[in-house]
Amino acid sequence: MLNKLKLKFREKLPRNVGALLNLIAFFSPKLGAKYTLALYSKPMKGKVEENMKEFLKTATSQKVLSYQNNLNIQTYHWQTDGPTILLLHGWESNAWRWRLLIKILHQNKYNVVAMDAPAHGNSGSNKFNAVLYAAFANEVVKEYEPKCIIGHSVGGMATLYLASHFNNPSVQALIVMASSNKWLEVATKFHSFLGINDRILNVFEDVFFATHSNPQSYYNSEDFAAKLTIPGLVIHDSTDLINLVDDGKNIHQKWSNSKFIETKGYGHSLQSKEVYKIIVNYLGEVFQNRK
Repeated sequence: MLNKLKLKFREKLPRNVGALLNLIAFFSPKLGAKYTLALYSKPMKGKVEENMKEFLKTATSQKVLSYQNNLNIQTYHWQTDGPTILLLHGWESNAWRWRLLIKILHQNKYNVVAMDAPAHGNSGSNKFNAVLYAAFANEVVKEYEPKCIIGHSVGGMATLYLASHFNNPSVQALIVMASSNKWLEVATKFHSFLGINDRILNVFEDVFFATHSNPQSYYNSEDFAAKLTIPGLVIHDSTDLINLVDDGKNIHQKWSNSKFIETKGYGHSLQSKEVYKIIVNYLGEVFQNRK
């Protein structure tokens, strides 16, 4: 009985939150839109839990970097003498999500660095977005000089934004997995999920622009990819219900120097030995002349 009540509560919670935002917007649409955007920027989970600590302690070292001298960036380093690979996780996750891939990359003599995104894991910030994530990642790139960056989900979008907006000559290749593509489509899903009304939607673009200095339509992974000349691999699963496989296909089509691999049955997470084998094989191609 208690479990059924909890389930019903969870099912109704998004609509209840949406109703509260709509009520605020009845008195002030702009304020309702601000709270809505703030909600979209605040992960509900993704902090390091007790069961994750044991694996994270296996890192050779853990270093806390800084963004603008006031926000911590948590990094984990599994050290070898091989090419450095930087891993960027997705929404409501943290560096622990890479544990299986980290073990495989380390076994293949890659020097692995993973980081926690803004407002995730042990990193700082009270908000998250792909642009801030890219800025955090840029500090990590300057510190560790990775030769390849691998990003999952919104970590994929942050990877493409980073590569197209920052100058990082050490980076020779990218791998994006189950990446989101167009922010507007993501936002529309959020709006629908919460039942956001027109009072908020009519002013949401203005509120977004005031925060990001660009319209929502600017934030498209495929457009970031179109600016790139370095090689990359796009991996997307046909059963991904979070970011549909067409997102990956569109990113690949705009990215002239990319390969596309479509998997089946691994969903959005792409946590599988087959996917890891694909990644290791691609890295082998990229770094085939390494000593």
